[in-house]
Amino acid sequence: MDEVDGGRSPRPLSRRRVLKSVGVAAGAATVGGGHLLSRDSPEMPRRLDSWPPDSGAATVVTADYYDQWSVWAAEAFAERTNVEVQHYPTFAWNPSRSLGGREKPPGVLCTAFERVKGLFTEPSASEEPEGSFDNVVTTTDSLGRAMDDGLLHPLPAEDVPSFDRVFDVFSSVRAHRADGDVFGLPVEAQLTPLVYNADYFERPPDSWDALWDGADEGEVLVDTDVVYGHPEIAALYAGEDPSDPDFERLESVLRRQRPLLVDGHDDRDGPSAVDRFAAEDAVVGSLSLPALYEARFERDVPLEYVVPSEGSVLNCYFSVVPTASRRPLAGLQYANWLCRPEVAARRWELDRAVPTVPLVEHVSPALRSFLAWADEGQFHLKPHLFGPDETTTKYRRLMQRVEEGEDAG
Repeated sequence: MDEVDGGRSPRPLSRRRVLKSVGVAAGAATVGGGHLLSRDSPEMPRRLDSWPPDSGAATVVTADYYDQWSVWAAEAFAERTNVEVQHYPTFAWNPSRSLGGREKPPGVLCTAFERVKGLFTEPSASEEPEGSFDNVVTTTDSLGRAMDDGLLHPLPAEDVPSFDRVFDVFSSVRAHRADGDVFGLPVEAQLTPLVYNADYFERPPDSWDALWDGADEGEVLVDTDVVYGHPEIAALYAGEDPSDPDFERLESVLRRQRPLLVDGHDDRDGPSAVDRFAAEDAVVGSLSLPALYEARFERDVPLEYVVPSEGSVLNCYFSVVPTASRRPLAGLQYANWLCRPEVAARRWELDRAVPTVPLVEHVSPALRSFLAWADEGQFHLKPHLFGPDETTTKYRRLMQRVEEGEDAG
């Protein structure tokens, strides 16, 4: 059962539970040595006797990318479970020490992961008795690296209702799975759909060749929000494996596409991608679903999207429970709650976070259909940013060369 997420019927609140949004960088705790707070960190059960579990917790400490959403979530979760939420914005987190251990990726990638790694290993604030984070919403990239470093609890997925709620496509996505264990619950999707102006097409395009062979000069636009999906789109069009493509072939394919792109398409100070489609400067390309929603529902631009026959590139945000958590069952309970349809609908409403679950009766039929992105089609996960190979780095260098008109060196 999943009627009450707290393991008991909520008691009347003696006071209004409010969000504690803390400037973490100003008060991060210093932790000596390199331990992961194992002394006070209980294990996550491999199986649960019943749902919801009785965590015995009065507080759950979370980190997420969306502050507006988190204000609502803190109050809503407390009202449902009588568990107080202490929230910290992910991007505001600044680790209080330099973490040692395994060899890190160089330069900016190292810095990026070091910032996120603090969420998995360090206390949440200097004077908070609650200690470390119990639930963190993080990217595919950081999830994979944290799994490699042993910083996340495997979750008892068979006993958590929301694992049955998420779209079936996630059963084939391997980013959050290893050696039979599941380490994250997908709570937000980012994808690169094929977008087209229905007034310019007699029938929906069903292949990425619409961005190469089916377009006229100056008609194509790939939104900067999905720019790092652009070379992967080229790989799908060329019949290459996006995780291990022939980069010389990809460069040729991308250079051939350049004349078809909207003039000034990569000018970040110019009109937005939605503006370009609204003005009919662009008639086909790729937009994020939030941008596409703005165009169609708020500006009445007749745009549609499809997942082409070659598939689409998918990126995800996952809800995870760090091994340093002092209340892992509360963190698990919060993860499950994030994927309740009414909660996912509110997350979309406040911050345009693309849901990973069907929204059923919680939104209008038109919006429900729009957000049913996983109903059909094949999806390819973006390469792991902190992975052992250099695929992502090669993609970035490839795009830089193509955009600047340089030859391969």
